[in-house]
Amino acid sequence: MPFWYFSTEFEASHLGQALVEVECEKCGCEYYFELARQGVGHVSSPYGIGTSKAEAVAEEKAESNLNDRISSEAELVPCPSCHWINEDLVRGYRLTKLRGWSTAAFSIAIIGIAGSLVATWCIMNGPPPDRSAAPMVAICGPVISIAVAVGIFLLRNGIRSAIRPNKNFPAPPKVPAGTPPALKFDDDTESFVPIAADDIRDSETGGWQTIQIGRVEWPQKCCCCLKSEEDDNTELELANPTTPELGILACKECRRRQARQSNIIGLAMTAFGSIVVYSIFSLLLPREIAFWVLFVTGVWIVALICFYVSNRLTALAPTRCVDASRGVHQVKIKNPDLILTVASGAVAS
Repeated sequence: MPFWYFSTEFEASHLGQALVEVECEKCGCEYYFELARQGVGHVSSPYGIGTSKAEAVAEEKAESNLNDRISSEAELVPCPSCHWINEDLVRGYRLTKLRGWSTAAFSIAIIGIAGSLVATWCIMNGPPPDRSAAPMVAICGPVISIAVAVGIFLLRNGIRSAIRPNKNFPAPPKVPAGTPPALKFDDDTESFVPIAADDIRDSETGGWQTIQIGRVEWPQKCCCCLKSEEDDNTELELANPTTPELGILACKECRRRQARQSNIIGLAMTAFGSIVVYSIFSLLLPREIAFWVLFVTGVWIVALICFYVSNRLTALAPTRCVDASRGVHQVKIKNPDLILTVASGAVAS
């Protein structure tokens, strides 16, 4: 008798920031930095039962995950005086790396042990000649599963321990992309200001801006024409629906123009690709049923690739993820005025 199962998935995310005070272990210099993290909570509701409670639990898990990350993780912000990075900051930064490996290791161990027990039970209740293999399965299965899990933990710890930003001290360390600047308290403005410039525009990345979610507040304007909702007949929506956490906005007019350009380029590329596919298959196969089936399949695959590429080429604000665990992305904004606005906002954060 078949067993049908379905569930409703709920996922919540919370952004949070904390001002971290640091006293340099080498020179005693006091400085601050802003730690920004994103907490995520995931809950399944079997058969759609208790959806309201599941949604609330997802929010609670996201908040708990955010608090845990804020309290345990850190950024590699060097001392502005001597360039040393405290060991507690190094340990906190290491925790941001390979965070999913612990879950993978525990899953492998649990599934391996459970699978071995089930297999042992099946063997013991199977044909008598096969029962001699039961002890080997019962012992080797869990041992191998645990060994793989331990190996994953050891490899993760080895990779983390290789992060040694102070190895060239007293030379300035090479910090990861998206590292926040060291801050000091300004008595005149009664606010925290960067000790050194935090220029998120990197000339070596071809105009891409490196930002961290939670530290940069994007202006409520279109990323292309800079129109806001205060202007007549202007409605703003997400420029990149696949990365809503970045909060980059675009007006509907610019979005429609981008869609038209993407469709034109995609159709042109698909037409050219179809000719290439037809030419290749014509040389290899006679024009029979198999030829047309492969040709239609090839054109469909080419169309998917071409429209994906055209959408990336014409994107209003192309993005790429640099470090998902720390929420670091690179964004390419085509309007230079908006670049200045975002950059100044990052410095003031």
